[in-house]
Amino acid sequence: MNGFVPLVIGFKTTMTLSTRSFLNGALAIAGVVSSFGFATSAQAISFTVAELNMPGFTTKVGDKVYDGFSIPTGSGLFDPNDTVVISVLGSGAHQIDFNGNATGTNLTASGSLTYNIAVDPAFTNTFSIAQQDTQGANITGGSYIRSFMPSYLTPSSLVNNNGTPPGNGTFATGTTSVSVVDSWTITSPASINSFSDRYLQNPAFPKPKTPEPSAVLSLLALGLCGTLVSRRKV
Repeated sequence: MNGFVPLVIGFKTTMTLSTRSFLNGALAIAGVVSSFGFATSAQAISFTVAELNMPGFTTKVGDKVYDGFSIPTGSGLFDPNDTVVISVLGSGAHQIDFNGNATGTNLTASGSLTYNIAVDPAFTNTFSIAQQDTQGANITGGSYIRSFMPSYLTPSSLVNNNGTPPGNGTFATGTTSVSVVDSWTITSPASINSFSDRYLQNPAFPKPKTPEPSAVLSLLALGLCGTLVSRRKV
């Protein structure tokens, strides 16, 4: 180990300008690749119902753009301070969770909400499969039904009856944007505390339209040209 440290110090102090130029070019190319979304780590963003209901609200999470939210508030419905979490799961699926009991009270009245979700135009992904889940309480003596209805889906509605999840829905080939209606019917004393909409896509992870492989090679070539120019100046 005593002989290893001076070797590293010597390398740092004798690095040529051309070597530094090549390394800087390689780091720049790596930065470009990273900025186009090749990373696949999970992420989540939380909003209040009041924030989503603001006119003109839009947000991008991963390679998906969300807008057009209309979420009902009032007695037995959502509270403006209830939370909605939009996530990209580790599997690449996109999920939106409506937490109707974030402020301590479940949904007890029937209602419906709407929103839009679309693939960012910078990516080539398309929607493939839709799924839904609903969590409720007190179904003995009462009941709840929740329908998840995104456009271009077969079947047109995925219905959860008292917590029994439906099967998957399949989007029409090439679908890149959908309008969604979530509706629910509640019979007392049952209630709903939360529900989720999930979207799978093809391919599973973001696939950018750019840079093409040729563009990345061009960037690499530019880095090498910069190295040659630096060598001539030394």
